Amino acid sequence: ELSQRMPDEPYAGLPWTDLDSLYSAIFDDVLETASSLDSVSVYVLKTEQEYSIEFLSKHMPNIQILEFQNSSLNEQIRFSFETLFAKQYEQIVLLLEPNPLTTKQHLQTAFELLQYDDDAIVVGQNGNGNYYLIGLKSNHTDLFETDGQLDTLSKQFDLLERVCENEIMIFP
Repeated sequence: ELSQRMPDEPYAGLPWTDLDSLYSAIFDDVLETASSLDSVSVYVLKTEQEYSIEFLSKHMPNIQILEFQNSSLNEQIRFSFETLFAKQYEQIVLLLEPNPLTTKQHLQTAFELLQYDDDAIVVGQNGNGNYYLIGLKSNHTDLFETDGQLDTLSKQFDLLERVCENEIMIFP
């Protein structure tokens, strides 16, 4: 139950402790969902400041940690894909945000779509155009190079333009 500070305000806010608890619960649910898939390895990308070992310890048998320095979203995505392709994974699906509406079926569908073509990308977008899921079967990390400009994901169509330029099949 949310209480409004002033009766005429159109919104109510949560205290930071409640927001933290809510985020942790959502994150836990997404990790459980991803861990429930057969033949899937789950990695969490984190900086030193994010997700303490104690927080992740309850999932440790099922997940592995990739540590990186604080950087842009594009650099994080490139690092993730490059690292996991170097570990010889054949299909990689990145969840860019812990959305509580992500189901096991969503993740299975993403992996199934990657089976159709070696040069394919699976993208999931929210209603506001932000990407929440990106999957690749081949190492196309060049899609996330930044040429010193804004990140590829900062504008809704930049990634899709790069995908089309490289003639990669898109599965939304």
